[in-house]
Amino acid sequence: MSQHNDILRQFLEAEDVTCPVCRYQLRNLEGDRCPECGKTLRLHLRPADDHLRRFILACVAASIGFGFFGILVLISVIGMLVEDNIIWPPPLSFYLAIAFAVIEGAALVVLLCNSTRFARARAVRQRALALLCWTVTVLLVAAFAAYVLGP
Repeated sequence: MSQHNDILRQFLEAEDVTCPVCRYQLRNLEGDRCPECGKTLRLHLRPADDHLRRFILACVAASIGFGFFGILVLISVIGMLVEDNIIWPPPLSFYLAIAFAVIEGAALVVLLCNSTRFARARAVRQRALALLCWTVTVLLVAAFAAYVLGP
């Protein structure tokens, strides 16, 4: 038996762990394969706190806003190019969509460029940043909708 198997066996003697594939109870396992599904098992180190969830939540919020406003700008530009009677200057909603797309795009770039810094931040700060990203996105979409739909 290899050193890996010895370490795995010692770990499973002390812990109630299930197979990550089939959820079979692995306590006192003798080898490195799940007896139920046959998958090879390995021990891996990972952080106790999974920051990736919060990072993805923050990036998704910024991506949704960037995509929403980016598509609005793209549709507006295509509409201006296709129509015979081009309205110039474009309505304020066009400029708002551009500004909001830039804000959301900048937020996304800042998040992606600082992913390591995000990972090192405390969980409370990560949650706050993810919540801030969602709050900004919702507020920008709500402000745009309120302007376009009018009073």
